[in-house]
Amino acid sequence: LRNPHWLLNGGTVVLGADVTHNAAGVSVAGVVATRGSDFATYFSELRAQSPYVYGADKKRQRKAEERIIFLTEMVEALLRRWRDSNSGHLPSTVLYYRDGVSNGQFKPVLTLELNLLVEAFRRIGGEGYKPQLVIIVGQKRHQTRFFVDEPQADGK
Repeated sequence: LRNPHWLLNGGTVVLGADVTHNAAGVSVAGVVATRGSDFATYFSELRAQSPYVYGADKKRQRKAEERIIFLTEMVEALLRRWRDSNSGHLPSTVLYYRDGVSNGQFKPVLTLELNLLVEAFRRIGGEGYKPQLVIIVGQKRHQTRFFVDEPQADGK
């Protein structure tokens, strides 16, 4: 990057996470991490998650699990690989992009995942490792639309 934003100067890893459903009957969680300061190559971790929960009647019910159950282990593995590729240093800033969280799942998913991220940081770097964390969420099925009310004379 020629003139990166100050947040991207040295020591920053970008993580991207999502869950897909109905892949051969299971949900699949994926997390990627940038390898270095060029932000052009990535490490990846995938985990299968059961799409079923047990209801009060003890019967199996299909439910799309949007939370990433093994996020701690996935991020720990990615940060270990990032450290190995960056002179043994852990990132000072973590940008966590999370896709596919609906309004109804927003708080429980992000509360759990924030705690899982913090646990991954503790496991990989000890109690003293507390990188600056930025969480950006792309939500599902929102009704937000961007458009110009009155076009300008130049057509923009």
